[in-house]
Amino acid sequence: MKEIVPPTLVPDWLNYAASSQRRILNMQSVASPPIARDTAHIGYIGLGDMGGSIAGHLIEEGWKLYLYARQESALAPFRGGSATILNEARDVAAAADILCICVSDDAQVENVLFGNHGIATALREGAVVIIQSTIAPESCRRFAGHLAPRGIATVDAPVSGGAERARRGALTIACGGDPDIIARCMPLLEAQATLVLRVGDIGSGQLLKLINNSVYAANLAVALEATRTGQAMGLNIDEMWDVLRAGSAGSMALDTHAHNIRKYGRMFPGPSSYANGTAGILAKDIGLFRSELDKAGLGRTAIDHIARDSIETILSFAPE
Repeated sequence: MKEIVPPTLVPDWLNYAASSQRRILNMQSVASPPIARDTAHIGYIGLGDMGGSIAGHLIEEGWKLYLYARQESALAPFRGGSATILNEARDVAAAADILCICVSDDAQVENVLFGNHGIATALREGAVVIIQSTIAPESCRRFAGHLAPRGIATVDAPVSGGAERARRGALTIACGGDPDIIARCMPLLEAQATLVLRVGDIGSGQLLKLINNSVYAANLAVALEATRTGQAMGLNIDEMWDVLRAGSAGSMALDTHAHNIRKYGRMFPGPSSYANGTAGILAKDIGLFRSELDKAGLGRTAIDHIARDSIETILSFAPE
C-alpha cells in the first residue's frame, strides 16, 4: 500500500507532534471544558451515507452545524433546515470549533486537509479535527503531526454501526487521541453513539475499527451463506433468521441482512453496485488491517485469511 504523506510534512514530525500536542493541551485542558451543544460550532465535511446520517441526527439534536459538499444531492436534504451551508470547505473550517471529516479513504482525508483547496490553513488555533473515516492508523498519526504545529488537535474516531444506527445516534465509536481533547469533544461524540470509548493514542481507534470490519466481513459472509444453505435445504427463511438472530449465532450482519431479505426479498436491496460497494469498502479496510499485521510482525493470521476469503463470498451475492 502506498504510504500517504501530507505534501508539506514537517521533519521529525512524530516528536514535533508530541511536543506540539502538549502545547495544545497547556492551552486547552484547563481553559476548555467539554463543549456545549448550545454554543459549539461544528463543521461537517463528508455527507455520504454515514456522514449525512450523522449530520442529520446532530441537527435534530440541536447542534449548530456548518456543512459543505461538492454534490448538491448531498446538501439537498439539509437545505431549509437549521444547518448553515457554505460554498467552500475552507469556510466550514474557519467557522468550526470542531471539524468532523467522514469521507471514504486516506487519500480523500488528505485532500480535504492538505490538497489544493485544503482546509488546514483555515482552521484556527485551538480547533479540533475529528477523523470519522476509516483509514490507516499511520495516516492519522501523520495528519495529526502536520496539524499540531498549527495548534490544532486531532482525534481519530471512526464510526461503526451503519447508516440506520447513525440516524438514531446509536453508533459505536472507538477513539484515539489525548484523553483531555477527547473529553472536550465527548458531548458531541456521545450525541452520535451509545458507546464511546478511548482506546489509546492517535491511531488506536482506527486499528480497532480495522479489526471490527474484518470480523464484520467474516460474519457477513457466513450470514449470506447460511441463508443460501437454508434455502437450498427447504427451510423457511423468516423462521431461520428469527432463530439465528435470537440464538448464539446472532450478529449485526444477521440483523442487517434479515431486514434486507424481508424488505427487498433478496440479500442486497439494490443493483450490483451495492454489493460491490460493500465488498469494496471492506476489502479496503481488510487491506489496511493486513498492513498493520505486517508492521506488527504477526504475518497472516486466521482472521486475515477468513476476512479476505469473505470478500469473494459477498461479491457472489450481488444482484444481477
